[in-house]
Amino acid sequence: MKFAHNLGDFALAFEPEALSGKDLDEFYYKDTMPIRMGDDYVSPMNNIFISCKQPKSQNAHLLLGHIGCGKSTELNELKRRFEADGYMVSVIRCVSEAALPNIVDSDLLILLGKHLCKIAEDAQCPLSESLLTKIEKFWKEIEIVETRNIDRNLGIKGKISALFLGLSNELRFGYAKRATIRERVKNSASEWVGYMNEVSGHITQHFYGKQPIVIFEDLGRLSAEKAWEIFDNNSLSQMSFPIIYTCPISLSYYPKFRGLDASYNTPTLPMIKIRDLNRNPFSAGIDTIKAIVKKRADLSLFDEDALSLLIDKTGGVLRDLFRCILQAAARTEARKAEKIELEDAQSATNQLRLSLTRLIETKNYPLLKNIYEGGKYKSQIEDKETLMEMIYGQIVLEYHNGKLWFDLHPLIEDYLREQGEV
Repeated sequence: MKFAHNLGDFALAFEPEALSGKDLDEFYYKDTMPIRMGDDYVSPMNNIFISCKQPKSQNAHLLLGHIGCGKSTELNELKRRFEADGYMVSVIRCVSEAALPNIVDSDLLILLGKHLCKIAEDAQCPLSESLLTKIEKFWKEIEIVETRNIDRNLGIKGKISALFLGLSNELRFGYAKRATIRERVKNSASEWVGYMNEVSGHITQHFYGKQPIVIFEDLGRLSAEKAWEIFDNNSLSQMSFPIIYTCPISLSYYPKFRGLDASYNTPTLPMIKIRDLNRNPFSAGIDTIKAIVKKRADLSLFDEDALSLLIDKTGGVLRDLFRCILQAAARTEARKAEKIELEDAQSATNQLRLSLTRLIETKNYPLLKNIYEGGKYKSQIEDKETLMEMIYGQIVLEYHNGKLWFDLHPLIEDYLREQGEV
């Protein structure tokens, strides 16, 4: 990334990727939790941090949150905190390592094995030959292409590396063996989990009692139904070491969600609210988002009214905000102007509104009107299924102020007002 001193720098300053590595030092704004939570002393990320450092028989977390609320950046900062304390952490980006729209629970177990063994290799932590042989034999009935011509002089470690490379390719690109691979894990999940716990045990011993930590990224993009199919599998919560899964916030409105509490810790990373319950501007939230923008760009590149509009109309969704800033900057450059003005901000938010309004139908209006007119709490909304769909599409946004509440995305509110519905 690069700090934006001029409009030409905006593409790098507001790129949609989560902050990581050295970029966290320069661009991460650390003081969002009090605004997100409505409490200066409560942080879901800090709670996860504390829990993962305490050895437990079960230490699995489902981190809930809207797409674009900043989960990935917060997890990368959490990873950095763990590593500063001497823990080995691996982040699994499911988009690049599996076919995300078709991902299943077995895929996660395989990726988990791959990354645990990679942690051991990177840490120069020797795994016993007997354990590696058991992992190899687990797959002996399935011929993996990458293991055919491997140099036998590499020994069992080389075989295992090739094995996981082959398994990953099958999962990602959908070759003929993918169904067979999934079935193998599904039928012997407890055996596979046992091997993963053994690998973890070796790493923990090597690091004087500090367990490896694995983070699964991108799963927040799944639908609630797909996420339920995956996390209803108890195997994903039966590891003896900490695992953090991202998860769509809409899953928490799935009828059976509460049943997951026995297996997972289920914290939520709320949005940064820019309005209160009565839709009055919430200055602390607005100032927080301005501070996030200021970390990335010279604020003199924005007309004050333009930045205020961009923040107000994106409702605290950081990804939407950055997307609109980039579109506004492109329009500003096309005008050969030197700073983003109100007309550029309006053009960008109009484009976002168009994409959002495509997601709603007239049959959704009664629920949206109910929320607008005061039905902001879950108990006031009867149609939970439609609510779940609206949250997934970010038509409805969830906020936190000691209690969860809902509001319409500001651009949806504008649209319904123009339609005479509110």
